[in-house]
Amino acid sequence: MYNNICVIGLGSLGGYLAKSLSELESTKNLLLIDYDTVEQENIKYSIYSQRDIGKLKTEAILSKLDSDAHIHCINKKYIEGLTKIPKYDLIIDCRDFTYERKNLIDIRLSISFKNLIIDCRKNVTYKKQHEGKYIERLSKTDLKMAALNTTILIGNGIIKELINKEIIHEIPIDYISEKAKKSANNNGIDIIYENNSFEKKLLNLHNNYSSIIDINKKNELTVCVGSKTSPYLTKTISRNNFNTINDIISNFSSLMQNLPFPYNYYVISVNKYNNSFYVELLPETGSA
Repeated sequence: MYNNICVIGLGSLGGYLAKSLSELESTKNLLLIDYDTVEQENIKYSIYSQRDIGKLKTEAILSKLDSDAHIHCINKKYIEGLTKIPKYDLIIDCRDFTYERKNLIDIRLSISFKNLIIDCRKNVTYKKQHEGKYIERLSKTDLKMAALNTTILIGNGIIKELINKEIIHEIPIDYISEKAKKSANNNGIDIIYENNSFEKKLLNLHNNYSSIIDINKKNELTVCVGSKTSPYLTKTISRNNFNTINDIISNFSSLMQNLPFPYNYYVISVNKYNNSFYVELLPETGSA
């Protein structure tokens, strides 16, 4: 049971999570860390309202919480390895940027394609800072549901199991709690990125593999990691080279392995430019 919880980043998901956790009966101390102020662009996808514009997020969030827990706020930028915070049972990262964790962050939360991504790997290192982006339009209801599901998984002990396994868990943000619990207890079909599975890194592979095979039967394909206009790497696939989903995974994974810095997920985009066919593997870290 986690009695002392810290949330870093009080943006869209982080703000709703702070409120949800403050209402969790087991929460005794809740530490909230953010250095930013509420801006107009924050209102659409966050717990904040027009009257909060210009306020520090740590200040604005306090008016949203009605809790018996002790709420503590730190109004400064959290810097891995440098920022000193009290020892807490659970430290959750909800920032829009992915950073090195220095073995301190227990969970990084993000949302990708209306899926809640719970990343419990320790000591993750990135050579380059990545900013997450919401690819699918989200509503405040989606964000509230994602925060609620996270709180339920914390309350019923599933998060603790995921942290112990140091894996990434993915659930649709509209999952009811019993489905989420059953999924994790069954060593979940939704668990991704375990054993470095490249198939699971390709978020929408199963929606696109058949069309990729059909196109390649008659056409040469150029695969780009990144957008076609500014790719990190490219590879040309000759006609009739993709016959199964495993052929696609094998070719795509060889490109992903050669990047100078790692990404957790990729979105597949199949396009036609000037009578030539391209598959773009767009790195996507999710946004919190």
